[in-house]
Amino acid sequence: CSIDLIMEEALILTSGKDAAGMGIIDLRTGSALCSNFKNCLAEAGAVCTIGSSTSSYSGYGSAGDYIAVAQSKKPSINIYQWGKPQVHFQCHIQEIVTAIATDPMGAFLIAGTMKGWIYCWELSSGELINTFQAHFKAITRISVTKIGAPYCISVSEDGTGRAWELHKILDSAETYKNFGKHSLTPFRSWSAHTLPIKDMVVLDSVTTLRVLTCSLDRTIVLYDVLQAQICLRVSLPQALESLSINSTQDLVCAGSSSGAVFLVDLTSTAIAVTAAHAHATHHSTSLESRSANHSEGLPKHTSILEGHTKAVSSLNFSRDNCTLVSASQDGSVRVWNVWTRQCLREYVPLAKHGISNAILIPVPETLSIGVTRPTFCPVAHLHKYFKGQQSVGAAAGTATSAPAN
Repeated sequence: CSIDLIMEEALILTSGKDAAGMGIIDLRTGSALCSNFKNCLAEAGAVCTIGSSTSSYSGYGSAGDYIAVAQSKKPSINIYQWGKPQVHFQCHIQEIVTAIATDPMGAFLIAGTMKGWIYCWELSSGELINTFQAHFKAITRISVTKIGAPYCISVSEDGTGRAWELHKILDSAETYKNFGKHSLTPFRSWSAHTLPIKDMVVLDSVTTLRVLTCSLDRTIVLYDVLQAQICLRVSLPQALESLSINSTQDLVCAGSSSGAVFLVDLTSTAIAVTAAHAHATHHSTSLESRSANHSEGLPKHTSILEGHTKAVSSLNFSRDNCTLVSASQDGSVRVWNVWTRQCLREYVPLAKHGISNAILIPVPETLSIGVTRPTFCPVAHLHKYFKGQQSVGAAAGTATSAPAN
Protein backbone atom coordinates (compact mmCIF):
# COMPACT_ATOMS: atom_id res chain seq x y z
CA CYS A 1 0.00 0.00 0.00
CA SER A 2 1.17 3.51 -0.74
CA ILE A 3 1.69 5.72 2.30
CA ASP A 4 1.86 8.80 0.07
CA LEU A 5 -1.69 8.21 -1.14
CA ILE A 6 -3.02 7.75 2.38
CA MET A 7 -1.36 11.00 3.50
CA GLU A 8 -3.37 12.95 0.92
CA GLU A 9 -6.76 11.80 2.21
CA ALA A 10 -9.07 13.11 4.91
CA LEU A 11 -12.22 11.79 6.53
CA ILE A 12 -15.43 13.79 7.06
CA LEU A 13 -17.25 12.48 10.15
CA THR A 14 -20.73 13.24 11.48
CA SER A 15 -22.92 11.98 14.30
CA GLY A 16 -26.60 11.24 13.82
CA LYS A 17 -27.95 11.37 17.37
CA ASP A 18 -25.38 13.16 19.53
CA ALA A 19 -24.50 16.84 19.25
CA ALA A 20 -20.84 16.20 18.43
CA GLY A 21 -20.74 18.41 15.34
CA MET A 22 -18.94 17.47 12.12
CA GLY A 23 -15.21 16.83 12.17
CA ILE A 24 -12.48 16.34 9.55
CA ILE A 25 -9.45 14.21 10.40
CA ASP A 26 -6.22 13.24 8.65
CA LEU A 27 -6.54 9.58 7.67
CA ARG A 28 -2.86 8.88 8.37
CA THR A 29 -2.61 10.42 11.85
CA GLY A 30 -6.20 10.75 13.06
CA SER A 31 -5.60 14.38 14.02
CA ALA A 32 -8.24 17.04 13.36
CA LEU A 33 -7.56 19.21 10.31
CA CYS A 34 -9.84 22.00 11.52
CA SER A 35 -12.30 22.86 14.27
CA ASN A 36 -15.53 20.87 14.33
CA PHE A 37 -18.35 22.36 12.27
CA LYS A 38 -21.15 23.64 14.47
CA ASN A 39 -24.88 22.85 14.49
CA CYS A 40 -24.45 19.63 12.55
CA LEU A 41 -26.50 16.47 13.08
CA ALA A 42 -26.89 14.12 10.11
CA GLU A 43 -28.02 10.56 9.51
CA ALA A 44 -26.22 8.17 7.15
CA GLY A 45 -26.27 9.34 3.53
CA ALA A 46 -27.23 12.94 4.37
CA VAL A 47 -23.81 14.54 3.71
CA CYS A 48 -22.07 15.42 0.44
CA THR A 49 -19.38 17.74 -0.88
CA ILE A 50 -20.21 20.38 -3.49
CA GLY A 51 -17.80 21.25 -6.28
CA SER A 52 -16.42 20.03 -9.58
CA SER A 53 -14.23 16.95 -9.38
CA THR A 54 -11.66 18.76 -11.57
CA SER A 55 -11.60 22.07 -9.66
CA SER A 56 -8.18 21.55 -8.09
CA TYR A 57 -4.62 22.79 -8.35
CA SER A 58 -3.35 19.30 -7.51
CA GLY A 59 -3.48 16.21 -9.67
CA TYR A 60 -5.78 14.27 -7.36
CA GLY A 61 -9.03 16.10 -8.00
CA SER A 62 -10.89 18.21 -5.50
CA ALA A 63 -12.71 17.70 -2.23
CA GLY A 64 -15.21 20.32 -3.40
CA ASP A 65 -15.71 23.89 -2.29
CA TYR A 66 -18.55 23.34 0.18
CA ILE A 67 -20.12 20.64 2.34
CA ALA A 68 -23.91 20.17 2.37
CA VAL A 69 -25.41 18.51 5.45
CA ALA A 70 -29.11 17.64 5.80
CA GLN A 71 -30.16 17.98 9.44
CA SER A 72 -31.78 14.87 10.92
CA LYS A 73 -34.05 16.66 13.41
CA LYS A 74 -35.50 19.45 11.28
CA PRO A 75 -36.26 20.30 7.62
CA SER A 76 -33.02 22.14 6.98
CA ILE A 77 -29.85 21.83 4.89
CA ASN A 78 -26.71 23.48 6.24
CA ILE A 79 -23.94 24.47 3.83
CA TYR A 80 -20.39 24.90 5.17
CA GLN A 81 -17.08 26.12 3.76
CA TRP A 82 -13.71 24.53 4.49
CA GLY A 83 -11.99 25.96 7.54
CA LYS A 84 -15.04 27.89 8.75
CA PRO A 85 -16.88 26.16 11.63
CA GLN A 86 -19.95 28.38 11.43
CA VAL A 87 -22.79 27.67 9.00
CA HIS A 88 -22.36 29.44 5.64
CA PHE A 89 -26.02 29.02 4.63
CA GLN A 90 -28.84 27.54 6.70
CA CYS A 91 -31.53 26.63 4.18
CA HIS A 92 -35.01 25.84 5.47
CA ILE A 93 -36.85 23.42 3.20
CA GLN A 94 -40.22 21.65 3.11
CA GLU A 95 -39.29 18.21 4.50
CA ILE A 96 -36.63 16.42 6.51
CA VAL A 97 -33.98 15.20 4.06
CA THR A 98 -32.56 11.69 4.51
CA ALA A 99 -30.22 11.47 1.48
CA ILE A 100 -28.33 14.07 -0.51
CA ALA A 101 -26.04 14.26 -3.57
CA THR A 102 -24.76 16.59 -6.29
CA ASP A 103 -24.03 16.08 -9.96
CA PRO A 104 -20.34 15.65 -10.95
CA MET A 105 -19.93 19.33 -11.88
CA GLY A 106 -21.52 20.66 -8.70
CA ALA A 107 -24.28 22.52 -10.52
CA PHE A 108 -27.32 20.85 -8.93
CA LEU A 109 -28.19 19.53 -5.49
CA ILE A 110 -30.58 16.56 -5.32
CA ALA A 111 -32.15 15.43 -2.05
CA GLY A 112 -34.37 12.53 -1.01
CA THR A 113 -36.75 12.98 1.91
CA MET A 114 -38.28 11.02 4.76
CA LYS A 115 -41.59 10.82 2.87
CA GLY A 116 -40.01 9.47 -0.33
CA TRP A 117 -39.87 12.70 -2.34
CA ILE A 118 -36.98 14.01 -4.45
CA TYR A 119 -36.10 17.72 -4.52
CA CYS A 120 -33.68 19.34 -6.96
CA TRP A 121 -32.07 22.79 -6.69
CA GLU A 122 -29.86 24.81 -9.02
CA LEU A 123 -26.94 25.72 -6.77
CA SER A 124 -25.81 28.90 -8.54
CA SER A 125 -29.22 30.56 -8.07
CA GLY A 126 -30.66 28.48 -5.22
CA GLU A 127 -33.87 27.95 -7.19
CA LEU A 128 -35.97 24.85 -6.57
CA ILE A 129 -36.40 23.40 -10.05
CA ASN A 130 -38.28 20.15 -9.40
CA THR A 131 -39.94 18.04 -6.74
CA PHE A 132 -41.81 14.76 -7.16
CA GLN A 133 -42.70 11.60 -5.24
CA ALA A 134 -40.14 8.91 -6.02
CA HIS A 135 -40.80 6.24 -3.36
CA PHE A 136 -43.44 5.24 -0.82
CA LYS A 137 -41.05 5.35 2.15
CA ALA A 138 -37.93 7.26 3.17
CA ILE A 139 -35.14 7.51 0.60
CA THR A 140 -31.96 6.12 2.16
CA ARG A 141 -29.41 6.88 -0.59
CA ILE A 142 -29.32 9.01 -3.72
CA SER A 143 -26.58 9.39 -6.31
CA VAL A 144 -25.90 10.85 -9.77
CA THR A 145 -23.86 8.92 -12.33
CA LYS A 146 -20.46 10.36 -13.26
CA ILE A 147 -19.77 8.55 -16.55
CA GLY A 148 -21.97 7.89 -19.56
CA ALA A 149 -25.61 8.95 -19.75
CA PRO A 150 -26.65 11.01 -16.69
CA TYR A 151 -29.04 9.24 -14.33
CA CYS A 152 -30.14 9.88 -10.78
CA ILE A 153 -30.31 6.66 -8.75
CA SER A 154 -32.41 6.43 -5.57
CA VAL A 155 -33.05 3.57 -3.13
CA SER A 156 -35.52 3.46 -0.30
CA GLU A 157 -36.80 1.81 2.85
CA ASP A 158 -39.59 0.37 0.68
CA GLY A 159 -36.98 -2.06 -0.73
CA THR A 160 -36.97 -0.62 -4.25
CA GLY A 161 -34.37 1.08 -6.40
CA ARG A 162 -35.16 3.52 -9.18
CA ALA A 163 -33.20 5.18 -11.97
CA TRP A 164 -34.34 8.62 -13.17
CA GLU A 165 -33.21 10.36 -16.34
CA LEU A 166 -31.48 13.48 -15.09
CA HIS A 167 -32.56 15.65 -18.01
CA LYS A 168 -36.22 15.04 -17.11
CA ILE A 169 -35.60 16.10 -13.52
CA LEU A 170 -33.91 19.29 -14.75
CA ASP A 171 -36.47 20.03 -17.48
CA SER A 172 -38.33 23.15 -16.34
CA ALA A 173 -41.14 22.60 -18.87
CA GLU A 174 -41.67 19.10 -17.48
CA THR A 175 -41.61 20.53 -13.97
CA TYR A 176 -44.43 22.96 -14.56
CA LYS A 177 -46.42 20.41 -16.56
CA ASN A 178 -46.28 18.07 -13.55
CA PHE A 179 -46.52 20.78 -10.94
CA GLY A 180 -50.07 19.87 -9.99
CA LYS A 181 -49.68 16.10 -9.79
CA HIS A 182 -46.02 15.86 -8.70
CA SER A 183 -45.19 12.74 -10.72
CA LEU A 184 -42.30 11.57 -12.85
CA THR A 185 -41.88 8.18 -14.49
CA PRO A 186 -38.60 6.42 -13.66
CA PHE A 187 -36.41 5.07 -16.43
CA ARG A 188 -36.11 1.84 -14.45
CA SER A 189 -37.61 0.50 -11.23
CA TRP A 190 -36.64 -2.73 -9.49
CA SER A 191 -37.44 -4.57 -6.30
CA ALA A 192 -34.67 -6.94 -5.22
CA HIS A 193 -34.94 -6.72 -1.42
CA THR A 194 -37.64 -7.66 1.08
CA LEU A 195 -36.50 -5.20 3.77
CA PRO A 196 -35.20 -1.59 3.69
CA ILE A 197 -32.16 -0.88 1.53
CA LYS A 198 -29.45 0.70 3.69
CA ASP A 199 -26.65 1.56 1.27
CA MET A 200 -25.82 1.74 -2.43
CA VAL A 201 -22.81 1.96 -4.74
CA VAL A 202 -23.27 3.04 -8.36
CA LEU A 203 -20.94 1.32 -10.85
CA ASP A 204 -21.15 3.33 -14.06
CA SER A 205 -19.14 3.35 -17.27
CA VAL A 206 -19.61 4.50 -20.84
CA THR A 207 -21.58 1.38 -21.78
CA THR A 208 -22.89 -0.06 -18.49
CA LEU A 209 -24.77 1.07 -15.41
CA ARG A 210 -24.96 -1.27 -12.44
CA VAL A 211 -26.13 -0.62 -8.89
CA LEU A 212 -24.86 -2.52 -5.87
CA THR A 213 -27.18 -2.48 -2.84
CA CYS A 214 -27.27 -3.98 0.64
CA SER A 215 -30.25 -4.43 2.91
CA LEU A 216 -31.48 -5.46 6.32
CA ASP A 217 -32.63 -8.68 4.61
CA ARG A 218 -28.93 -9.77 4.76
CA THR A 219 -28.33 -9.72 1.02
CA ILE A 220 -26.11 -7.85 -1.43
CA VAL A 221 -27.62 -7.42 -4.90
CA LEU A 222 -25.90 -6.32 -8.11
CA TYR A 223 -28.48 -4.97 -10.57
CA ASP A 224 -27.89 -4.02 -14.22
CA VAL A 225 -30.04 -0.95 -14.88
CA LEU A 226 -29.71 -0.93 -18.68
CA GLN A 227 -30.36 -4.67 -19.05
CA ALA A 228 -33.05 -4.66 -16.32
CA GLN A 229 -31.81 -7.80 -14.60
CA ILE A 230 -30.20 -8.98 -11.37
CA CYS A 231 -26.61 -10.01 -12.07
CA LEU A 232 -25.72 -11.41 -8.66
CA ARG A 233 -27.17 -11.92 -5.21
CA VAL A 234 -25.05 -12.80 -2.17
CA SER A 235 -26.60 -13.84 1.14
CA LEU A 236 -24.72 -13.08 4.36
CA PRO A 237 -25.45 -14.14 7.96
CA GLN A 238 -26.25 -10.68 9.37
CA ALA A 239 -28.31 -7.60 8.52
CA LEU A 240 -26.27 -5.14 6.44
CA GLU A 241 -25.91 -1.39 7.03
CA SER A 242 -23.12 -0.13 4.74
CA LEU A 243 -21.36 -0.98 1.50
CA SER A 244 -18.20 -0.20 -0.48
CA ILE A 245 -16.29 -1.62 -3.45
CA ASN A 246 -12.66 -1.22 -4.49
CA SER A 247 -11.59 0.61 -7.65
CA THR A 248 -11.08 -2.60 -9.64
CA GLN A 249 -14.62 -3.67 -8.68
CA ASP A 250 -13.62 -7.17 -7.60
CA LEU A 251 -13.88 -6.86 -3.80
CA VAL A 252 -17.09 -5.83 -2.04
CA CYS A 253 -17.14 -4.86 1.63
CA ALA A 254 -20.37 -4.87 3.64
CA GLY A 255 -20.77 -3.60 7.20
CA SER A 256 -23.28 -5.35 9.43
CA SER A 257 -25.59 -4.23 12.22
CA SER A 258 -23.51 -6.19 14.76
CA GLY A 259 -20.16 -4.60 13.87
CA ALA A 260 -18.67 -7.20 11.52
CA VAL A 261 -17.32 -6.26 8.09
CA PHE A 262 -17.72 -8.91 5.37
CA LEU A 263 -15.28 -9.08 2.43
CA VAL A 264 -16.78 -10.70 -0.68
CA ASP A 265 -14.55 -11.67 -3.61
CA LEU A 266 -16.93 -10.62 -6.35
CA THR A 267 -15.10 -12.25 -9.25
CA SER A 268 -14.69 -15.65 -7.59
CA THR A 269 -18.27 -15.58 -6.32
CA ALA A 270 -19.67 -14.81 -9.78
CA ILE A 271 -17.58 -17.54 -11.41
CA ALA A 272 -18.59 -20.11 -8.79
CA VAL A 273 -22.29 -19.28 -9.04
CA THR A 274 -22.23 -19.35 -12.85
CA ALA A 275 -20.49 -22.73 -12.83
CA ALA A 276 -22.97 -24.12 -10.30
CA HIS A 277 -25.91 -22.97 -12.40
CA ALA A 278 -24.41 -24.48 -15.53
CA HIS A 279 -24.56 -27.91 -13.89
CA ALA A 280 -27.80 -27.47 -12.00
CA THR A 281 -30.92 -29.30 -13.00
CA HIS A 282 -33.23 -26.53 -11.90
CA HIS A 283 -32.38 -22.95 -12.74
CA SER A 284 -33.53 -19.95 -10.71
CA THR A 285 -34.27 -16.55 -12.17
CA SER A 286 -31.32 -14.92 -10.41
CA LEU A 287 -27.75 -15.84 -9.62
CA GLU A 288 -27.29 -16.38 -5.91
CA SER A 289 -24.42 -17.40 -3.68
CA ARG A 290 -25.51 -19.62 -0.79
CA SER A 291 -22.70 -22.18 -0.44
CA ALA A 292 -21.54 -22.03 3.16
CA ASN A 293 -18.13 -22.29 4.68
CA HIS A 294 -19.04 -24.45 7.66
CA SER A 295 -16.04 -23.35 9.71
CA GLU A 296 -17.25 -19.76 9.83
CA GLY A 297 -20.85 -19.93 8.64
CA LEU A 298 -19.98 -17.67 5.69
CA PRO A 299 -20.58 -18.06 1.95
CA LYS A 300 -17.64 -19.25 -0.12
CA HIS A 301 -15.12 -16.58 -1.17
CA THR A 302 -16.15 -14.45 1.82
CA SER A 303 -14.02 -13.40 4.80
CA ILE A 304 -14.70 -11.22 7.84
CA LEU A 305 -13.12 -8.31 9.73
CA GLU A 306 -14.03 -8.04 13.41
CA GLY A 307 -13.41 -5.22 15.87
CA HIS A 308 -16.42 -2.89 15.99
CA THR A 309 -18.99 -3.52 18.72
CA LYS A 310 -21.97 -1.75 17.12
CA ALA A 311 -23.37 -1.25 13.61
CA VAL A 312 -20.88 -0.31 10.89
CA SER A 313 -22.39 2.88 9.47
CA SER A 314 -19.87 3.67 6.73
CA LEU A 315 -17.17 2.01 4.61
CA ASN A 316 -14.64 3.65 2.27
CA PHE A 317 -11.79 2.32 0.16
CA SER A 318 -8.64 4.42 -0.03
CA ARG A 319 -7.12 5.24 -3.42
CA ASP A 320 -4.41 2.61 -2.88
CA ASN A 321 -7.11 -0.08 -3.34
CA CYS A 322 -6.01 -2.11 -0.31
CA THR A 323 -6.86 0.19 2.61
CA LEU A 324 -10.41 0.09 3.96
CA VAL A 325 -11.80 2.66 6.40
CA SER A 326 -14.76 1.63 8.56
CA ALA A 327 -16.79 3.82 10.93
CA SER A 328 -19.25 2.59 13.51
CA GLN A 329 -21.99 3.61 15.89
CA ASP A 330 -19.59 2.61 18.69
CA GLY A 331 -17.73 5.88 17.94
CA SER A 332 -14.60 4.33 16.44
CA VAL A 333 -12.91 4.56 13.04
CA ARG A 334 -10.74 1.64 11.97
CA VAL A 335 -8.22 1.48 9.12
CA TRP A 336 -7.74 -2.03 7.68
CA ASN A 337 -5.51 -3.77 5.19
CA VAL A 338 -8.03 -5.91 3.31
CA TRP A 339 -5.44 -8.40 2.02
CA THR A 340 -3.90 -9.21 5.41
CA ARG A 341 -7.17 -8.50 7.27
CA GLN A 342 -5.26 -6.59 9.93
CA CYS A 343 -6.43 -3.42 11.67
CA LEU A 344 -3.67 -0.85 11.06
CA ARG A 345 -5.06 2.02 13.14
CA GLU A 346 -8.04 2.89 15.31
CA TYR A 347 -9.35 6.38 16.12
CA VAL A 348 -12.13 7.68 18.36
CA PRO A 349 -12.55 11.15 16.83
CA LEU A 350 -15.95 12.46 18.01
CA ALA A 351 -15.51 11.99 21.76
CA LYS A 352 -16.99 8.46 21.56
CA HIS A 353 -20.22 9.69 19.93
CA GLY A 354 -21.70 7.28 17.40
CA ILE A 355 -20.59 7.99 13.82
CA SER A 356 -23.31 8.15 11.16
CA ASN A 357 -21.23 9.28 8.16
CA ALA A 358 -17.60 8.86 7.17
CA ILE A 359 -16.67 10.24 3.75
CA LEU A 360 -13.15 9.81 2.39
CA ILE A 361 -11.95 12.80 0.33
CA PRO A 362 -8.71 14.37 -0.92
CA VAL A 363 -7.37 16.76 1.71
CA PRO A 364 -8.89 20.19 0.86
CA GLU A 365 -6.25 22.66 -0.36
CA THR A 366 -7.54 25.28 2.07
CA LEU A 367 -6.66 22.97 4.97
CA SER A 368 -3.47 21.37 3.62
CA ILE A 369 -1.49 24.24 2.09
CA GLY A 370 -3.62 27.23 2.99
CA VAL A 371 -4.54 28.04 -0.61
CA THR A 372 -7.87 29.81 -1.03
CA ARG A 373 -8.78 29.99 -4.70
CA PRO A 374 -11.86 31.48 -6.37
CA THR A 375 -14.69 28.99 -6.27
CA PHE A 376 -15.56 27.28 -9.55
CA CYS A 377 -19.04 26.40 -8.29
CA PRO A 378 -20.86 29.33 -6.68
CA VAL A 379 -23.58 28.37 -4.21
CA ALA A 380 -26.64 30.44 -3.31
CA HIS A 381 -29.16 30.09 -0.49
CA LEU A 382 -31.58 27.27 -1.37
CA HIS A 383 -35.19 28.34 -1.91
CA LYS A 384 -37.94 26.58 -0.02
CA TYR A 385 -40.54 26.87 -2.79
CA PHE A 386 -40.67 27.17 -6.56
CA LYS A 387 -39.90 30.56 -8.04
CA GLY A 388 -43.03 32.69 -7.85
CA GLN A 389 -44.72 30.32 -5.40
CA GLN A 390 -43.12 31.49 -2.13
CA SER A 391 -46.07 33.53 -0.95
CA VAL A 392 -48.60 30.84 -1.88
CA GLY A 393 -46.51 28.08 -0.27
CA ALA A 394 -45.88 30.10 2.87
CA ALA A 395 -49.59 30.71 3.33
CA ALA A 396 -50.51 27.05 2.80
CA GLY A 397 -47.52 25.61 4.65
CA THR A 398 -46.58 23.33 1.71
CA ALA A 399 -45.82 23.62 -1.99
CA THR A 400 -49.00 24.18 -4.01
CA SER A 401 -50.05 23.82 -7.61
CA ALA A 402 -49.19 26.53 -10.08
CA PRO A 403 -52.00 29.02 -10.67
CA ALA A 404 -54.06 28.49 -13.79
CA ASN A 405 -53.25 30.74 -16.73
